Amino acid sequence: MKRTVTTLLLSVAACFSLPVQAVSDSSSLATQRTQFQQAMQALDKNRIDEFQQLKSGLQDYPLAIYLDYHAMIRSLDAVSQGQVVSFLQQAADSPLAERLQKKWLNHLAAKKQWQTYLTQYAIQPVPDTHYLCHKLVAQMNTGQQSEALAQAPELWQAGYSQPKSCDPLFNAWINQGHPTSAEANTRFWNALADNETSLAKYASRFVKNKQLKQQHQAFWDLYHSPEKLTAQSLKTIDKRHHATALELIVKRWFRQHPITATERWIAERDTLLASSKQTAINEYIGLRLNWRYHPDAIRFSHALDPDYKLPLLTESPVSYTHLS
Repeated sequence: MKRTVTTLLLSVAACFSLPVQAVSDSSSLATQRTQFQQAMQALDKNRIDEFQQLKSGLQDYPLAIYLDYHAMIRSLDAVSQGQVVSFLQQAADSPLAERLQKKWLNHLAAKKQWQTYLTQYAIQPVPDTHYLCHKLVAQMNTGQQSEALAQAPELWQAGYSQPKSCDPLFNAWINQGHPTSAEANTRFWNALADNETSLAKYASRFVKNKQLKQQHQAFWDLYHSPEKLTAQSLKTIDKRHHATALELIVKRWFRQHPITATERWIAERDTLLASSKQTAINEYIGLRLNWRYHPDAIRFSHALDPDYKLPLLTESPVSYTHLS
């Protein structure tokens, strides 16, 4: 009997101890949170001794690593390579690792510490062209120019503007006689595919080949005077680029004269472009007519997509009514 009573009392005591422990943990966490905020305020006010004292009491606080991060980025000039590497290891599962890596790489590039940049970049590469170009510039400045310049063509031929950090690489590449007419032509059409007409004009300046220059001029003539568009006028342009050229030309025409452009496109599209490549233009025209609730939107939608193969067009507000 005595043993039973003792066991019962121990069980009751254990039950009461659980919430007491939970309350204690919650209170401790609240205290740490307050101390963390005080440490951040001390750091912001440059009270370093106070900051260090507060931080020393937060070693087991879940967000303690944020204090190390903010302390490091405030004074990168005083941070060593070893400290950064150590932090990246500690914060490997945290977004802070990549944040610090980016700030440290930018710091090294600004200081032109190119060899250190290459070492640090290799530890944790950043998937961003800005940092890649800094890496290539670092190679150029550490006796690896040929390796760096070998990557310039692909970067330069992109259909969009690259970060300023790529300029030293591109300048060195251009000083070696690039881009060729073929390289510039590639960027011209890539830029147009991305609707970057200003960049396309820039790329075209490097084209010396007479035939390619004629193709570029043929495109601009039709772009600025889309009403002159015919299958014959398109022949000057390389057939591989017809879809890119027509998408820009017809869309611009539609913005200027929507009904004329729509009627001409429907009447002549099969002579201009393979049906498998017409989707982007068909949807662009049909959707905009539907969104504007044009009185002829249903008729045009049916003409643009007679077999109901374009879900975006078929399910848009106006054209949907001709299915019911």
